[in-house]
Amino acid sequence: MSTPAGSSSERRVQILQWMDHWVDPLLILLAASAIPLIIIETGDPSPADHSMVIAGTWGIWGAFTTNFVVRMLFAERRRDQLAKLAGDLTLVVALPIFSVGERQAIPAFALFPLIIIMIRTLQRGRVLRKTGYKLRTNPIRVVAFVVPLVWLLSAALIWRFERQIGTVDSVGDSLWWGIVTLATVGYGDISPKTTAGRLVAAGVMIVGIGMFSIVTAQLAERLVSHRSRAGHSEVLEKDHTLILGWSQMVITIVAELVVANRNRSHAYIVVMADMDTEEMHEAIVSHVPELERASTTLMCRSGDPTDPIDIARCHPDTARSIIIVDPTKQDAPVVRALLALLHSKRPARHGIPVVAEIDDPATAASLEMAFPDQVTVVNPTTFIARTAAQSCRAAGVAHTYLDLLGFEGSEMYVFHTDDASPVAAAVGRRYRDLLVAFGDACLVGIVNADGTTDLNPPMDTVIEPGQSLLAIALDDSRIKFSPVDTGEPAETLPEGDEPPPEHIMIFGWNELGPLVVRELDGYLSDGSRITLVTHPDIPVRHVPEPGDLASCEIEAVFAEGRDVTGIIDRTHADHVMVLCYREGCSVAEADARALVTTLQVRQAIDHSGHDTTVVTELLDQRDVALAPPESAGDFIVSDRLISLLLAQLSEDSTLKSVFDDLLDPEGAEVYCKPSSRYCTPGEPTTFVELVRSARRRNETAIGYRNMADAHDSSRGFGIVVNPSKSANVTLADQDQLIVLAEDDR
Repeated sequence: MSTPAGSSSERRVQILQWMDHWVDPLLILLAASAIPLIIIETGDPSPADHSMVIAGTWGIWGAFTTNFVVRMLFAERRRDQLAKLAGDLTLVVALPIFSVGERQAIPAFALFPLIIIMIRTLQRGRVLRKTGYKLRTNPIRVVAFVVPLVWLLSAALIWRFERQIGTVDSVGDSLWWGIVTLATVGYGDISPKTTAGRLVAAGVMIVGIGMFSIVTAQLAERLVSHRSRAGHSEVLEKDHTLILGWSQMVITIVAELVVANRNRSHAYIVVMADMDTEEMHEAIVSHVPELERASTTLMCRSGDPTDPIDIARCHPDTARSIIIVDPTKQDAPVVRALLALLHSKRPARHGIPVVAEIDDPATAASLEMAFPDQVTVVNPTTFIARTAAQSCRAAGVAHTYLDLLGFEGSEMYVFHTDDASPVAAAVGRRYRDLLVAFGDACLVGIVNADGTTDLNPPMDTVIEPGQSLLAIALDDSRIKFSPVDTGEPAETLPEGDEPPPEHIMIFGWNELGPLVVRELDGYLSDGSRITLVTHPDIPVRHVPEPGDLASCEIEAVFAEGRDVTGIIDRTHADHVMVLCYREGCSVAEADARALVTTLQVRQAIDHSGHDTTVVTELLDQRDVALAPPESAGDFIVSDRLISLLLAQLSEDSTLKSVFDDLLDPEGAEVYCKPSSRYCTPGEPTTFVELVRSARRRNETAIGYRNMADAHDSSRGFGIVVNPSKSANVTLADQDQLIVLAEDDR
């Protein structure tokens, strides 16, 4: 029993009210059981049966005595309480004197407890007023009263009717018969022979069928009700990842977090959105089967992510991290969810990373200024545009970013250089020497004390106290750091010639288009061209004017059907990008159009013999499987990339500056460069030698691409990121080394 805090008087009243509610019904049941005892006692019972009757009578007396004592102890006006319990006092005193042992009164005296309790409850109106109500609203309580009473009464009657003909030998046999018959099991070991006994049996079976049907129906109803309420119940777990909102990205985010949580014995993911919990759970589990055997538990809650009350049920104050997704791509739901999150009754504590996707740069900047060091904002359009711009100029870059963003395989880690760190010896050493100090990791840059990053810094940069090392590693707990001086001279190879002008063709157009063009303008050499090929019936908006670009010229042409093939045949293109038409199209229609265009472009390229890279944007990850195998590795799936980034930042928000720097035209980017620049094609070498070759060009090597596997998804499309430094590598002439560099020279 639990009572709220309050005065002593209030607690006493609450205890007595609780006894009225729960103890009185129990006393009624015990008092009613006196009737079966009377039936047995008046039927010449055996010594063993008579002992059972006496024990039952003492049990009834003990219950009434305990009730009397407790009520008197908690009553404030004991005289008034004693007047109300006068009948109980008479029972407590008289029952041991007149109905137990040799000094037995008439059997009807055993009904005295039932008479007393019924009078008291009738005076309060509880039986007449509440029985029908309880039968409608809580029939389980009625069943809990009726079933034991029918069981005891029927057992006593069968004992009286069947004992003389030997059907039952004792009260124990009749009790066994009663429970078996009431449960409608009917073993047949005891069966009534007399007419009266059979009538009793028929009544018991009817009651049993009805009562257990009520129990079954109530259990089913409560299970359904529990499942319905579970979606609105409070989250009791702590240290969980909370995802607010719903879109297809949630499935990818959950899948990545399951991988990230493999080293945790108990991990929890809570998804709350304004939709049915069963629908959410089924959608996630069907696409993330690893949940069944993972240490991560998924919980779905139905609610409004912009409602502070609904958010409070998910306990953001005890969360490990919080992710807010945008189902509408209009920013407003995310802003409202963020404000509701920070102003709920259980606001996210300072230090809990909150990651949100906001498309409008001005809104993103305002949120970061309003909630510094707490909210990490991701601009999905800018991120995808930058990724697409880099990927279209070098086949394999898109898949490299997928490897870096995913939790499967190697990830980005920040290693602090304080005294307790295993990389403390890095302080005072040059970046070039540290490149070969990690046997199973690839050093890629430095994180400054203010949180800014410097990817692929000058090779002679000396690590200073307070700076951290940024590396790609399979697991930060198994890092091996051996800082040794290589003794190699610090000279570097002379830079190559300025890259020649390039021609890029973009098929299709959407809101990414203007950003992609401007990003490409930051990478391309002077004199480069961009040709925009669009369908004549689809509007093209916000195309940059030729004078708006610094390094390249842009022209727009219209084409449809076979014209696409003709344009490729007539025009030599170094790189081709296919963008989805999103306006007025479903996701399936947009991806289908992009896939058809990709097939046409590839056929034209194969016919012309040009060495042209092709990268296609898709919206749904499942549509990649519809592409031909030879092109399956050259796709950018927008929602997947954003999902991976959100999941990464929820685990370590400091990586945002890393990916911002990586995708910015200024500074170092990922390039896939010909292997002939770093080794003799066809001759065996080790990856550490490739790292040394790259650093002589002021570059940081992070992996390589085997073009023989470029179309094999089971081999990662030939991409190998962060191989062991001692790994033996033999690169063919067409293979590539993946490096961080300032440009593609």
